[in-house]
Amino acid sequence: MKDLIKQLREQRMTWVELEPGKEVRTIRPTEVDLVSHFSKGKSLSMGFEEAAKYVVDWRGITEADLLGSAVGSADPVPFTKELWAEVAADKLDWVNTVVQSLVKQLVERKEAQDQDSKN
Repeated sequence: MKDLIKQLREQRMTWVELEPGKEVRTIRPTEVDLVSHFSKGKSLSMGFEEAAKYVVDWRGITEADLLGSAVGSADPVPFTKELWAEVAADKLDWVNTVVQSLVKQLVERKEAQDQDSKN
């Protein structure tokens, strides 16, 4: 059963390029997440909260990326949700890239569902 759950989650994941060589992995919000989002009176617009919540990994991010090359090394930094939230709060271009990707994923899912229902 754990393998099936893992496969379902994997199907919702996408790597998103932030800058050349720097990527984050997102997991598309579930339909339940969206219902919850709308029940709180929010529109489909997304921002920092969603970018922080739906990023689950990264690759290519180094100390130098986070601290500047004068302080940080070229060593990769392990991903944590807490660290991502701190970084994202000060990199709105990265947040915008993540949000655009999440919206695209949701639109593609809806289009696929609509296509399936026509068949």
